[in-house]
Amino acid sequence: MQLPVILPPIHSQRYDCRGCTNCCRELVVQLTAADRDRIDQQNWADELSTQPYLRLGRIHVLNQMPDGRCVFLSEDGRCRIHAKHGPAAKPLACQLYPFTLEADHDGLRAGLRFDCPTVARNDGPPLASHRSNLADLASVFATELPSAHRASGERLELVRGHAVSAETVDRLVDLIHRWLRDTKRPLLHRLLGFHEVVHTLGEARLNRFDDDRLIELVELLMSDMPQRVSELADAPAAPPTAKQSRLLRQAVFVHCEHLSAREVGASFAKTLVYRLDQLRRARRMTAGQGEVPRLGPLEVGVDFNTIQRVVADPDLGGQPCHRLVTRYLEERVACRTAFGPAYYGWPVLDGLQALLLAVGVTGWLARCLAAAGQRSVYGFEDVVRAVGLVDRTAGRAPGLGAKSAQLRLRYLVQDQGLLSLLRAYSLGC
Repeated sequence: MQLPVILPPIHSQRYDCRGCTNCCRELVVQLTAADRDRIDQQNWADELSTQPYLRLGRIHVLNQMPDGRCVFLSEDGRCRIHAKHGPAAKPLACQLYPFTLEADHDGLRAGLRFDCPTVARNDGPPLASHRSNLADLASVFATELPSAHRASGERLELVRGHAVSAETVDRLVDLIHRWLRDTKRPLLHRLLGFHEVVHTLGEARLNRFDDDRLIELVELLMSDMPQRVSELADAPAAPPTAKQSRLLRQAVFVHCEHLSAREVGASFAKTLVYRLDQLRRARRMTAGQGEVPRLGPLEVGVDFNTIQRVVADPDLGGQPCHRLVTRYLEERVACRTAFGPAYYGWPVLDGLQALLLAVGVTGWLARCLAAAGQRSVYGFEDVVRAVGLVDRTAGRAPGLGAKSAQLRLRYLVQDQGLLSLLRAYSLGC
């Protein structure tokens, strides 16, 4: 039976492809068996200077040119498969982008990728205009990835060792989502309230609560939240400690690092050289002294002190950046891409804490991008790119799901570091 497609419940979100080809550069595109069969039948041997796809362990991915672009992206910015055989002949992942599909207990839940600049800029018709196309692709998804099409039926964990029903996760997500999308409240207030709910639940003895009492607790927290966040926002804010800042920089580095298909498939000697360079850059990033090292695709070329002096653009009044961050948080929470199967199998609260840290990472990166452009203020386009860098790796970079990432987050939670970082890097533009 075909499961219904559930669109992202972000009423203000818009999208249309503008042909920027950002998705055709550096992304690792995984292929289904049917994708490979189609490519094999298209006979590209005479037109391509290299093989069309590579085997990486148990998966196959589209090959890339030395400059990072897809092997099928022509010099004039067109997909060769699309131009020669039509859009339906492209790999499934390419047809879906910037949407994702994840099987849930009540249907196929569509998510959005904010590393697409058009999604981040909110450019195009409403998402509802894509419903028919997504339904067609869902049929292909069910045929080519039947195991991914079926929800596992397993209960999600709220914290490690404490499982809750899918219905309880739905109710919890709905309460948090309603709080996040209430744009009558300042973004900082909504972030502080989000943090308070997650932190309080993380500290509670959850074994004393069944699912209904858990939701009652969250509803009670939400009823007191406006007063609580007003007090928090008005209280003097201590700057992040040296250790908290060091952990933030480590998180920035891991969010920015991603290997291209060619790097992953390189020889052992070349991979070793890359890893040694990565280790050297990671140490410089942790130390936070001198010039910022290369962060994945981002060549910075400024020192850390310069980044700390960058401020928000006062002429923007905050709203474009705030709306972007709000939409991004809505997607990650409401579409369940911040926890569970879509985020390394992490429990709900752990994933939501990682999402809060990603907000701090985004704020730091926006300042970094402005500094790299020799500007003393950051604006909307800096936040667009910062969100894209963060979202490109979210749920897709092994380093973000590693034990080190869990330990980093655990320290920040225990030390109220997340709260300090949110206040320091809350994207106040």
